[in-house]
Amino acid sequence: MGCTIGVQDLKWTPAIPAIVSGKIENLSGGSLEVQLQPILYLSCKTPSAERDKYWAPVDLFGDRPLLTDERPLDQKGEVVAIKPIPVKLTFKKAEAVEFSFRCRHILWDREISSNWPSGEQLVLERKAVRASLPG
Repeated sequence: MGCTIGVQDLKWTPAIPAIVSGKIENLSGGSLEVQLQPILYLSCKTPSAERDKYWAPVDLFGDRPLLTDERPLDQKGEVVAIKPIPVKLTFKKAEAVEFSFRCRHILWDREISSNWPSGEQLVLERKAVRASLPG
């Protein structure tokens, strides 16, 4: 498989939607079926914001957070097990699919956290955040 990913603008601000897009390709030489749990990571590049690292599980094709299966672990329902539901992709030989989503439509949480990202979305305040992609 091959995957390319990019952002519309490298500088993210509250006023402008941050759009991530990309393409996933079948490079196997035959048909292929895979299940993915895509996660987007965001970090600030300034030394003063070293702890500002976030993650967001994302449904690449639904412009929304990755769907989850939630099951209570106690009788009161106060403790919940969260299991991500993978995105299933089926490719024909040499097939490719494109995706695009807005970062405002997915749920974020700090990378070092015991919580699954919830309704508390990442808020970009006053300063812009620079997107940085590996590779």
